[in-house]
Amino acid sequence: MIRVNRGDPPPDFAIRRANWETGLQQARVGDPKITASKYWNRVRPEIRNDAEVLAARLHRKCAFCESKMSHVMSPQIEHFRPKSNAAYEGRMFDWSNWLLSCGVCNTKKGRFFDGGNEDLRIIDPASEPPSDHIGFVGSIPLGLSSRGTETIKRLRLRREALNSYRTAWLAVVGVLLLAALDGSLATRTAARRYLIWSMQDEAPFAAMVREFIGEMAPAFAKPAVPHPHIAGEGLVEDILRLVKRREPDIAQLS
Repeated sequence: MIRVNRGDPPPDFAIRRANWETGLQQARVGDPKITASKYWNRVRPEIRNDAEVLAARLHRKCAFCESKMSHVMSPQIEHFRPKSNAAYEGRMFDWSNWLLSCGVCNTKKGRFFDGGNEDLRIIDPASEPPSDHIGFVGSIPLGLSSRGTETIKRLRLRREALNSYRTAWLAVVGVLLLAALDGSLATRTAARRYLIWSMQDEAPFAAMVREFIGEMAPAFAKPAVPHPHIAGEGLVEDILRLVKRREPDIAQLS
């Protein structure tokens, strides 16, 4: 989990929010029992463009587990303060309450916020540094506070499929570290560029990678002069191609 920045609401969002909130009031005139979730599903098509803006700003990654959203998947809005809780229903269309979430994290979090105990409040990556609460041992997330431990448990951030993806990506980063030290100048230069990108917000599982590189190569992870930003379009495929080129060398190990 990394700190995310949803930015200001899209243009005219305040107008759309007012219309949605008025629509809920009018819907309840005809059906007093209509729930926030049912109304949300009714207006979901109208929300899609704003959801796409949020998805782009959060790099189409789940704000909790950092899984990448498929470009063919409609982004799921996660209400940090749950809309199904009457205390927070008024924030259903509040831009500052929206996050992007994968289906699993969205389901696991459900209606939970803090259970009436601030020490159990889910980490909000939009308002606080998640690294204060969650660290990593290799690919496994570790709670650094009671809230971090509860967030890991509540969202099942150690679930098997997620661990598999993180482990595989960490292995790739490990090969990049070796490639940055050994090989042709072109290979070392490419590997260094890919390592810089792997620590950027848009890269897969950036929190884990930053901690790993910080342990293995601290001066590279936090240089005196910040690394330049690396454009990431298509870089995952480039990285995997570079790693595959090293497979014959790896296979010779005995």
